[in-house]
Amino acid sequence: MHINVTYQDGSQHRLEARDGFRVMEIIRDSENGWLVDFFDAEGLAKRAANLLAHRTDMGPVRRAARETIRDNYDLHRICLPKMLKLLAPTTDTQVMSRSR
Repeated sequence: MHINVTYQDGSQHRLEARDGFRVMEIIRDSENGWLVDFFDAEGLAKRAANLLAHRTDMGPVRRAARETIRDNYDLHRICLPKMLKLLAPTTDTQVMSRSR
């Protein structure tokens, strides 16, 4: 999986990704990013050229990309608490076994 998140002026993002199963869970084509078939190098080049040619029209998709990341993948509000919760049983067990 490859996802590139580009920060632009601190408030908007552009999500570009090669189309693949895990990426498709996050990005909805032309709604919050743009997808291209993983093995379609020509399609990727055409999509990139089109996005560059129409970059001033991308505001709504960029805002949706930012909202997707903020609402689902924020490090401090979402990802880190989930990771800590996942690791908590392991950590508790290790601490208990060391104290014996």
